[in-house]
Order: sequence, then structure tokens, then C-alpha cells
Amino acid sequence: LSPVADYQNGVFPSASVGWVISREDFWQVQVINFLKLRYSYGSNGSLGAIRPFDYVPLIGFTGNVYGDASGNILQGATPVKVANEALSWESTSMHNIGIDYRLMESKLSGGIEYFYKQTNDLLTEAAIPGYVGNFAPEANTGIVVNSGLEFEISYRKREGEFQYEIGANVS
Repeated sequence: LSPVADYQNGVFPSASVGWVISREDFWQVQVINFLKLRYSYGSNGSLGAIRPFDYVPLIGFTGNVYGDASGNILQGATPVKVANEALSWESTSMHNIGIDYRLMESKLSGGIEYFYKQTNDLLTEAAIPGYVGNFAPEANTGIVVNSGLEFEISYRKREGEFQYEIGANVS
């Protein structure tokens, strides 16, 4: 990341809350022995796709040979890649809301969850006009969104010394 710009550091908070409704005094549903509502938010940043010095223009010496008036062969240098001093963190934020439950003395348990994840500022190749004559710089222009539901359920039972659990999930 460019030492010129203020992109060296990032703040990526997260938090979660939950409420075990089945522990409340008003809870009277005997068949449901555990019921929890939960929400979480989290964010993180990634520099993984940025190569060192991507924010600096590159100069190359390939294929640029010139002759001067005296017949000397001179090696010329040309810009190879346009700089982007504004490269920054790729950032992801995720929201989850869900319900966890246990029924029939915790023999049957599971959860239902909705998730929403958005990644901003993904590194992509910037669009530059063809007449520039250089490789395009990286730029923070990409966005990806993932969302959906996840269901999970399991059943466990003990028969003497033998205990088993069967579970499944779908997303």
C-alpha cells in the first residue's frame, strides 16, 4: 500500500448479540427446551491480492533500442505499467441472523440462519484507453455479494452405552 496515501491501516469491527428466549420467566413451551435468537456483524480487510509496489509505476527496458547520430546503440526505457496510489484494502462485511433450538429434551436440535456477505473494493484491472500503451493498473473496483439461508438439524439418542447422532445441513 502506498506510504503516500493513508491506506496503511484499517479498522474492521465485529459484534454479536444473542438472546436465549427459553431462559425467560415467561417461557412456558415444554417441548422446546432451548430457543435462542442471535445476530452477528463482522468485517475484515485483506491485502492478499496486492503485490509489493503495485502503487508505483513500472519502467521497462525491453525492446527499446535506438541508434544515435554517431551510430551508437542506446537502450531506452518506457513506462510499462500505470501507477495507482489509491490502492487500498479489500473489505468484507457479513451479517448473520439466526435461531437455534433444541426439542424433546435436546434429542432434536438445529438452527435456521440468514446470511448476507458483501465484499467491496476487490482488486480488478482498471479500464484505461488503449492509446495509453501500458498495462492497466490494479484498482479497487470489484464488488461481490453472497446471501442465503442455512438450515441444520440433528437427532441424538443414547441407548445404554451406545450413543449416536444423525445430522444434516442445507445452504
